[in-house]
Amino acid sequence: MTDATQEPQRTALTPTDPAKIEHAEHKEGNEGIYFSVFVLLVILTLAEVLVTYIPGLKEPLLIGLMLSKAWLVAQFFMHLRYDNKILSWTFVIPLVMGFAALVLLQPLMK
Repeated sequence: MTDATQEPQRTALTPTDPAKIEHAEHKEGNEGIYFSVFVLLVILTLAEVLVTYIPGLKEPLLIGLMLSKAWLVAQFFMHLRYDNKILSWTFVIPLVMGFAALVLLQPLMK
């Protein structure tokens, strides 16, 4: 007979284990989300091909589509959407700086 005041024996995989709790709180996408992102990337790629035939607005539209695709890939396939926000900022800050350099140096390229 066991005593009711006796503490239950804990194993390595109990819910109080920090690694188990962290994994339970970590949300990930499923196949449906990944397939939706894939379809959206295909649509954006087709839009990029069509934009190349638009004179004048070609470069700004291509840059916008490129940044949209890069954001989708980083957020879903590199799993930044589900990680700590500081990891997203380590990706966004260089991206913004590179985009600013691209815009500022564009007149020198012509």
